[in-house]
Amino acid sequence: MNEMALAKIAAGILLLVLGRRLFWLFVGLIGFWGGMVLGERLFPHQVGLLQLLVPLLCGIAGILLAIFLQRLAIAVGGFLSGGYLALSIVHQTHTIAHQSDLIVFVVAGIIGAILMSVLFDWALIFLSSAAGSTLIMESLHVRNPYSYLLFIALLVIGIVIQAGIHGAQKRRLQPG
Repeated sequence: MNEMALAKIAAGILLLVLGRRLFWLFVGLIGFWGGMVLGERLFPHQVGLLQLLVPLLCGIAGILLAIFLQRLAIAVGGFLSGGYLALSIVHQTHTIAHQSDLIVFVVAGIIGAILMSVLFDWALIFLSSAAGSTLIMESLHVRNPYSYLLFIALLVIGIVIQAGIHGAQKRRLQPG
């Protein structure tokens, strides 16, 4: 397993466990993740610094966006995670041709952005858990007929952990 796979697994675990609690981390990791895909497509034959520079810049931009322009970051984070999650599912299940990737990404991205804007806490818990699960699955290169079960198990674990943390925070804030 190489360093990039280990970094993706670590990022996936952070998203699974802390996606809701550390919103800026969620947006930064989603930016980094999107930057990896963008870098691979823009510079397919480049290795090393240039291929790492694009994701780093996108991740830093995501963090700054989350800190200074939170409302916009909510929509962008929802759009990117929703779009990428849908593409990952479509590619894993081979349900449609790759020519439709842009349409799938945009439609799912819009749905993700709307969910994040309307149902912030629960959408963030779900999307960060789904993004973390996807990162871990991609890093482990699990490709068998039952790999979706591992994805669902990771997703449920992330939701349960984050919902428990979120519930505990709400109970502490309520007057007793």
